[in-house]
Amino acid sequence: MNNSEVLAIIEMENPDAQLMEPREQYDPCIVGLGYRFSDGPLVIYSIERVINTLMASHQCDYQNAYDFYEFNQLGSWMGEGTPIFIYEEHLINRGGS
Repeated sequence: MNNSEVLAIIEMENPDAQLMEPREQYDPCIVGLGYRFSDGPLVIYSIERVINTLMASHQCDYQNAYDFYEFNQLGSWMGEGTPIFIYEEHLINRGGS
């Protein structure tokens, strides 16, 4: 599944799902769809990609980007449509074998 397919599913099935802005920077950080009890589908963002995006857009180092992410993005509750964040490196079976 690619980002366009994820966004199409979100638009059809859960238009209240929150997307990070600016979209042109954060849409490439989307890695899939997730569900939380009765909420979903929800957008799943890669923490690594978000941090890299912040480092580039804010021209800062890893620690400053991580601190910004942790406080302003991970720490934000925007209701039932709040996105999910994961570390891609923690996925168990990436790639299908």
